[in-house]
Amino acid sequence: MNRLHRRYILLLLLLVAPITLSGCGLSQNPSATNGDASPGSFATRMQQWGQVSQAQYKLLKTIADKVNVSGVISDKELDYLINIVTDKNRVQYQHPGLVRMQAGAAFCNIRTYAPGQKEKIMSDCLPLIHSDDSLDERLCLRVAQHQGDTRAIPFAVPLLNSTKSFVSGDAKNYLDSVHYQFGR
Repeated sequence: MNRLHRRYILLLLLLVAPITLSGCGLSQNPSATNGDASPGSFATRMQQWGQVSQAQYKLLKTIADKVNVSGVISDKELDYLINIVTDKNRVQYQHPGLVRMQAGAAFCNIRTYAPGQKEKIMSDCLPLIHSDDSLDERLCLRVAQHQGDTRAIPFAVPLLNSTKSFVSGDAKNYLDSVHYQFGR
């Protein structure tokens, strides 16, 4: 399946799957999947497409739900989510955009950070802003906005002129949130 087909499938999933605007506005509605393995569940569809195993999706869902409720994440769980978001082998084994977005949304639901976690998240997510994939750019901008991190400013300014309206909108929201002064 080529990249264009994956994008169409992702678009179809975005239109069909209910989305909530919690955290960073990236997470899938938990009531829509319930982490189950029914034939129509999100986990089962991803497994059938060979994109993510059902066990991987259930673990991601468990971690994301826990973070959403408690606002904290263990270092081991954080490493797992970072691996999903920054997987370098996406060419041969791609985590679908929705799965990466759900992992990224968990970053925005963290309310209490253990020492070093905030820095680890940003240092691993910041390189995503150079991606050709608009979902990666948006994830980086939203995580930086949630954390109030200003390191993404030099990369966000050029994204204001992106032909992808969602990317340019997220860049504007991020720059507004860090009180960036245009024309300085």
